Amino acid sequence: MDNYEPGVYTERVLEAVNCLRDQIMTNFAERVSIAVEILKNQNGGGGEQKSVVVDENEFIDASRLVYDGVREIRRTVLLNRTVEELDSETEIEYEDNNTYETRSKCKFF
Repeated sequence: MDNYEPGVYTERVLEAVNCLRDQIMTNFAERVSIAVEILKNQNGGGGEQKSVVVDENEFIDASRLVYDGVREIRRTVLLNRTVEELDSETEIEYEDNNTYETRSKCKFF
């Protein structure tokens, strides 16, 4: 982003990157850490066997948030390109009315 003039485009890309790094990845890392500890304790962590189960749905949700965060970064980067510059139809998904949501989709957990 250093090669771009500061403006709305760079602000939105940086906002999406910061959201992924500071919120989504932090949440994902916490859930992975909890799952690893549970699995470690179940597979020979010493004396007691705990009957704690890893919540697969929470892990799947956290993974989906990572995917969506990366996709949001990609979308914000591609918003600055013209249709002729795109390599294929799969690079960006157009809405039916060709308007783009410019607000951050970052959520607090």
